[in-house]
Amino acid sequence: MTVGPSGGGHLRGGGDPGISRRMPTLTPRDPERDGLLTRTVYPTVPPRAEWEATATARAAYDEGLAVS
Repeated sequence: MTVGPSGGGHLRGGGDPGISRRMPTLTPRDPERDGLLTRTVYPTVPPRAEWEATATARAAYDEGLAVS
């Protein structure tokens, strides 16, 4: 897990034909709804958003590492 915000560009990286350009937008929405990610949207052209793990997500990640 990376620390700090991420723009999600790494999700678009490989140009996988099975992943649409919209997928990086849709994918984080469920964790955002569940309180695991926060999203900051910047009013720029083109629009830019950053995603960051919440304290809840970081704690769950740390617990998972402790178990494995």
